[in-house]
Amino acid sequence: MRIPVGVMGLLVCLVLGLSGGAALAQQVLQSSFKVGFAFRVANVEYPSGSYQLSYRSGDRFLTLRNTGTGDSAMLSFVTRLSSREKGGIVFDKAKEETRRLTEIYLGDSDGFLLEAGQDDHQHERVDLKP
Repeated sequence: MRIPVGVMGLLVCLVLGLSGGAALAQQVLQSSFKVGFAFRVANVEYPSGSYQLSYRSGDRFLTLRNTGTGDSAMLSFVTRLSSREKGGIVFDKAKEETRRLTEIYLGDSDGFLLEAGQDDHQHERVDLKP
């Protein structure tokens, strides 16, 4: 069976239009924060400074960018968290260790758990700027 050229062109436009519409529907969340201390994420240490966080809906990672140096990294997360916190990040601090970035809450959306906390630790929350 042969499909007329006009119908084939219509089908191609329809498929491209639908896939492009899905891409446009992705939500991007961004916030920034400033910390006066070094911190760790997944055994990588980051210096104190100003950072920007971003997340595109559907991705399995967030992007962390040092706004002073331009260095960036992709942060994978373990699971999503309920939105009990609004626009903040949570660091875990155990004894004399460097603080660990463990939870991220961008805006009013559900949060992200980057890693589970240790047994004996304290939380330190830092507010995000939109």
